[in-house]
Amino acid sequence: MWISSFVIALSDDSRKSEQVLAALRSIPCLHLGELQASSRLPVVLEVEDSQESRYWYDWIEHLPGVLKVDMAFATFDAAEEVPEGSVPSRTNAESVDV
Repeated sequence: MWISSFVIALSDDSRKSEQVLAALRSIPCLHLGELQASSRLPVVLEVEDSQESRYWYDWIEHLPGVLKVDMAFATFDAAEEVPEGSVPSRTNAESVDV
């Protein structure tokens, strides 16, 4: 599971902002926070992997009425993302003299 949080800066144009909000509300993997007076909207995204996270980030960023998307936080379950044995452990890594 990949969890990201964004802060979306919306246009001052209320019609465009409402259209963005309607589009975001239609996406089940998005959880919208409270729209701030500064037209900034906190959003949490829960998806399966980084590719899907990137897809939704780009999709949001290109909505008419979105001025900017800032990534605030991202985390993932490493067990799901990294196949076992693909990362060296202390037991099988070569020692390095420093």
